[in-house]
Amino acid sequence: MMASPFVCKKCRKIAVATINKKHLWRRHWKLDLNGYGVCQITLRSVSPPIMKLLVEEVTCGLWLDPFANDNRIREIIQSPEASFVTNDLNPDFPTDYHLDALAFLKQFRDNSVDGVLYDPPYSPRQITECYQKVGLPVTNKTTQASFWSLQKDEIARVVKPGGKVICFGWNTNGCGKKTRL
Repeated sequence: MMASPFVCKKCRKIAVATINKKHLWRRHWKLDLNGYGVCQITLRSVSPPIMKLLVEEVTCGLWLDPFANDNRIREIIQSPEASFVTNDLNPDFPTDYHLDALAFLKQFRDNSVDGVLYDPPYSPRQITECYQKVGLPVTNKTTQASFWSLQKDEIARVVKPGGKVICFGWNTNGCGKKTRL
């Protein structure tokens, strides 16, 4: 699968993203002293079913990723009809925002986004690790079930009627009928 060209941040040459078996690669040709050589960087391992799901479902509109981590959704889905706003608590990740996910979601108006990629930490232990890694306090508020419920309520508020929410994880915690998702 070939994607749209982009400019490589490493050497500033035109490049394309391609899917190579289980990996998304950024590759391009650049002239070196010996002629042409390839500059190839692994971005992230992506399983084929997940890649297929993303390519089929994330086709257009505004999409949010409140727990983006090192996800490179813009390089996986290079559609001129789709735009992304990414967030991660950890400032080491290349995201648009570095906020708590709930604060990030509260920035958006009601019924203003077409979809959300929802891949939160799925246990109190994972939440604790995320918060401690960036020096934030861990409280009952951040480790109780309401941590996820409040986020799902915000997702339901910001997603347009007919929009999509793609949940990831070992049990996905689901979004359910209560939140109309």
